[in-house]
Amino acid sequence: MKRHRLNQYGWVQGLSAMLILLGCWNGQAQEQAKASFSQVVVKAFALENEKKYAEAYELYSQALTIRDDSPTVWLRRAHTASMLGKVDEVAEDLKIAISKPPISMTDYLTVAWFRATVPFVPLRDGTLAVTYAQKALQETESIEAYDAMAAGYAEMGNFTQARKMAMQGIKRFPASPRIPAMKARVELYNQKKTFSEVWGPSDTALPRKVQDALKTN
Repeated sequence: MKRHRLNQYGWVQGLSAMLILLGCWNGQAQEQAKASFSQVVVKAFALENEKKYAEAYELYSQALTIRDDSPTVWLRRAHTASMLGKVDEVAEDLKIAISKPPISMTDYLTVAWFRATVPFVPLRDGTLAVTYAQKALQETESIEAYDAMAAGYAEMGNFTQARKMAMQGIKRFPASPRIPAMKARVELYNQKKTFSEVWGPSDTALPRKVQDALKTN
């Protein structure tokens, strides 16, 4: 099974458009905290999508001082840390992220995408990715869910199903800006290749460094 790295569509671009933050919030102060958390995370998504990684990293850190139970924020902060070359921070955030259960549909989508496309092989889990993407799709149909499910099936080695899910998403959401990247992924699936999100600048040794850090931390 071949793996291929592309960065044709910012995952966070889709997340910022459909952020769904759930939890147990009671009282005016908690509602204000919820709104503040949501606002900070959406701003961080936008900055990360613009490749302003240092600013995004700071905002994700700020969000975690409000709430630290969201695997989405830990994962996206880990990604921004990787783009800044902070290997130790990446490993630490990933360890925390994978220990946090999904709370919202955004969490399910984020974790599904991460498990299907992360370049750190020990953390990839196509079965879990498909399960989480299916749950998100049952709750709210979205092109992100189809894309994550397709990537998960590819990671499992089921390229026929990967192509089917991707094509369904393309058919259902023909106006989405995600379409060109999904079509490129379909070509990968046709060649029996998986897709990997880009983590780190141009340092091809980063996955090995992070995997070594995860083993030692």
